[in-house]
Formats: sequence, C-alpha cells, structure tokens
Amino acid sequence: LTFITAGLLRPTKGIEAFLTALANVRNHLGSFSYVICDMNHPRNAESVEYRERILQLVSQHGLQANVMFVDRYVAADELVRWIQASDVGVFTYTAAEQSSSGVLALVIACGRPVITSDFQAARALLSPANGFVIPMGDALGLERAIVTIAQDHSLRRAMMANNWRMARDWMWPIVARRHVETVEAMDVIKR
Repeated sequence: LTFITAGLLRPTKGIEAFLTALANVRNHLGSFSYVICDMNHPRNAESVEYRERILQLVSQHGLQANVMFVDRYVAADELVRWIQASDVGVFTYTAAEQSSSGVLALVIACGRPVITSDFQAARALLSPANGFVIPMGDALGLERAIVTIAQDHSLRRAMMANNWRMARDWMWPIVARRHVETVEAMDVIKR
C-alpha cells in the first residue's frame, strides 16, 4: 500500500501527524510506503527547518525503509504519474483555514481515496463514499482511517471508483457543455 502527500512543503502540511500515525499502526499494515512529493515552499522560511524535523521524525519512528522523499519541483504530468502509482492521497493540514487544494482535486481525479484533516475543500469534495475527513488533531481517528483503508480492500476499490466517477464531471468538455446550457437557458429566460 502506498500513501502520497504532494505539494510544496511547509509547516502547515501536518506530515508529522501522519508519520506518527503510521508508526503507531505499522503492525496492522503489512507492506507500506509513504511518498512525500515536492520541494520546500520557496516563500516559507520555515520550510527548510520543517523538512529537517520530518526527516528526524522518520528516523525516530524507524520509518526510513517506508518513507521516500521526492525533494524537487514536480511538474503536473509527473505528479499525476506519482499519484497514479500510489493508493491513497494524504492531506493532514494543521490549519482549518486551508480553503482549497489543487492536489486534493488531482488525487480525486486520479481515482484515489483520500485521508485528510478537516478543512473547507475536503468537506466540499469528500464523503464516506470516497475518503476520510478526520477532525484536526484526532490522532486516533487518523490511525483508524489508515488501518481501515489498508485492510478493507473492497472499500478502497469502491472509493477509487467513486472518485473516478465524480471527477469525470470536472472534465472540460462536460464543464463547457454545462456553461453553454446555462447561457442558453438564460437567453430563453430573457425572451
């Protein structure tokens, strides 16, 4: 089972919570890996120190064989390949003010289930049918979500299918057609 977190690293990513949860439930997971994909945030002075803290935590928890860092900018086409090579997207933000996440939408569009902390975009896009939205700071809830998604293969497959289907409605030809239909309907109303 492969988990992935992607996007520019900064302290509000909350990766340390996910690493601690993985360490606490590793005996329930079998073989697993966790990919942390992208470089330090260029406009966040604390991101270098944050990466160092994450590296120390990986070592402290004995997860060196399980955690892989892709420590560079990853273009969209490569990021899609990383996500498609993974099983579960992880978004353990520490700030409820996180209002959006392009990577969250990308993970969903790639048909991957999600484990996320509770933030605005996650609440808008996720339900028990396609992912887990965990209250911020709920370590036990995070651990339960990891174990559930690791052990319940049929649930994971169903979440993948649900996310894949949901994201088809986001494709440009469908969105464009809906815009045209809306404009045409407005034109009819004006007459």
